[in-house]
Amino acid sequence: MSDTVYSGKVHIKVVRADDLRTHLNRKPAPMAMLRVSVAGSAQQDLMKTDPMPNSTSPEWNQEFVLPVSDASQSQLECTIWDTSDPQPTEFSNFLGEVLLNLAKLIPYKGHYIEQVFFVKQGKTIKTEQQATGNLKLGLRLDIAEQPRSPGAGVREEAAAAEDAAAKAAQDAAAKAAREAKDEAERRAREEQERRAREAEAAAERAAQQAAEARRAAEAERARSPSPERASPDRSMNRSSALDTTTVGGTRTRIVIAVIEASNLPHGVDGECNPMAVVRVQGPATSSAQQTKAGAKTHDPFWNEKFVFGVEESHVSSSAITAEVVSGQEVVGTIAPVAVKSLLHGQKMSLPTINNGADIYCIDGWFEVHPGRGAPTGGVASYSSPTKIAGKAQLHLRMTFIPAAGVPPDAVGQGTPSPSKADHSINNSSVGPRVLHHQLQRLPGGPADIGVLLRGDAVPAGVQIEGLVPSGPAANSRQVQPGDVIIDIDGTDVAGKSPAEVQQMLRGEPHSPVTLIYQRAIGADPLVITLLRAYMPDSAPPPRPLHPP
Repeated sequence: MSDTVYSGKVHIKVVRADDLRTHLNRKPAPMAMLRVSVAGSAQQDLMKTDPMPNSTSPEWNQEFVLPVSDASQSQLECTIWDTSDPQPTEFSNFLGEVLLNLAKLIPYKGHYIEQVFFVKQGKTIKTEQQATGNLKLGLRLDIAEQPRSPGAGVREEAAAAEDAAAKAAQDAAAKAAREAKDEAERRAREEQERRAREAEAAAERAAQQAAEARRAAEAERARSPSPERASPDRSMNRSSALDTTTVGGTRTRIVIAVIEASNLPHGVDGECNPMAVVRVQGPATSSAQQTKAGAKTHDPFWNEKFVFGVEESHVSSSAITAEVVSGQEVVGTIAPVAVKSLLHGQKMSLPTINNGADIYCIDGWFEVHPGRGAPTGGVASYSSPTKIAGKAQLHLRMTFIPAAGVPPDAVGQGTPSPSKADHSINNSSVGPRVLHHQLQRLPGGPADIGVLLRGDAVPAGVQIEGLVPSGPAANSRQVQPGDVIIDIDGTDVAGKSPAEVQQMLRGEPHSPVTLIYQRAIGADPLVITLLRAYMPDSAPPPRPLHPP
C-alpha cells in the first residue's frame, strides 16, 4: 500500500458509445451509470446519463464530477443498461461495462484526456449474453497528495473488509429476495394452470350436460306424436314406447331403461370405461342396443332407454340379457330375465298409456357376474330393489307393454291373469325379486323420503317442489323437482291434498315405499321404490323448483 493518499475528485465526460448489442430483438435505449468504488464498495450514489432511445451508438456528451477518497485504491465503474426493457429480470437488460483503475490517471493528474474503452461483459455483473462495442470517455483527475497517517492502512483495510462483508450480506439478501420472488411466481403459475384446468373441466361438464339436455329434449319431442313423425316401426326406435300408439299385429313392446351401475369390475387393461349392452333373446333375437361409454368410472350413470318388439307367441320363450363392456372386453353380465317374469312386477293402468290397458314394470338392481358367463336363472341370481354397498350391480327398469288387442288373461300365452297375482315381494321361481309393492301401506311414521310438495295440487296428482339434500329421493338420482306423483303403494293420489300425500309418504325408518310418477303431466310414468329415512329438523331446506 502506498504511503501517500491521493484524494480529490475526478471529472468524467461520457461522450458516446458505438456498436452496442441489441436487446429483445431490437435496438436498445442505452443509459450509462457511473460510480467510484473502493474494494468493490461504492463511495457515493450512482450518476446516470439520459437514455438514448432506439440506438446502438448513442451520443450523450454529459459531464459528471465524482469524489475520490484515494485514487490509488479506487476504480471507476461505468455500466450500460437498456431502459426500454419493460420487465427486466436477473440483469437481462445489462449491455456491458467499462472498469478503470484510477491509479492509472495519477501520472496525468490535472490534464484532460479522452480514451476509447472496449465494452466488456463484466466482472461485477455476470450474464449469459455477450457484450459488444466500445465507450469513449473524457477524464481529468484533480487530486492532492498528502502522507498517509499512521494506522490509516489498517483502518482502511478494516473499513474495506467491513464494506466487503456488508456487500456480501447485501448480495445474499438480494439473492434470497430473487429466489423468493421466483418461488412466488412459480406458485402463481401453478395456481393459474390449476384454475385453467378446472375451468376446462367445468366447460367440458357443461358441454356434456348441454348434450344430455338436448337428448332429453329430443326424447321429449319424440314422445309427442305428430303426423309427420308417425311411423308403423315406432316400437323399434329409441324414442318413448309408453305412448298411445299401438303396434299392429300381435307385437309386444319391452322398454328397458338402463339407469346406472355400481362397483363394476375393470378389464384386463386395468381401465373401466363401461357401457351396457342389452338385447331380447328368443326365437327371433333382437338387435343389441348399447349405452354411451362411461369415462374411467366403476359407477357410471347412463339413464338411457331402449325399446324392443317381441311377438306375442315368443313372450314365453324370450329373455332379457345385459352385458357390461369396457373397451372390447365383456367384464360382466347379469343372469337372463325371462320376459314372462315382468308380468309379476308393478301393474299400472293409465288412460294415456297403451290405450288404458295394463302394463307391468320391474325396477331394481341386478347382480353383475364377472366375465361373459352368468347363472341362468333363479331368485338367487338377482339383487334387491336397493343398491348393496360393495357389490357389482346394474340398475334396470323394464316395462312390459302387451300387444294391442290381447285380452288380459291371455297376456304371455296363457299365463295367469296379472290382475290375480300377488304384487308383494315376488316369491315365484320364474321372476326376480326386485320390486317391493305394499297393498297395505304402513301408517304414518317418523321417516319419509325427503321431498317437498307444492301447496297447490295438479290434475294428475301432486307435484314435487324440491328435494332434501342427502334424502332418499335425492340420493336415488332419479326423482327430480317438477316430477308429478300419481300413485303411492298402489293408491291413486289424484284429487288428494299435498298434506294427505305427504302423510302417505311417511312411515317407519327403512320401510319401502313405491312411487309411480311422471316427469311432466302426460309424460311416461316412471316407477321407483325408496326406503324411508329420518329427515332431521336441521336438514338444509329443499332445493326449490322455481327460483325466487
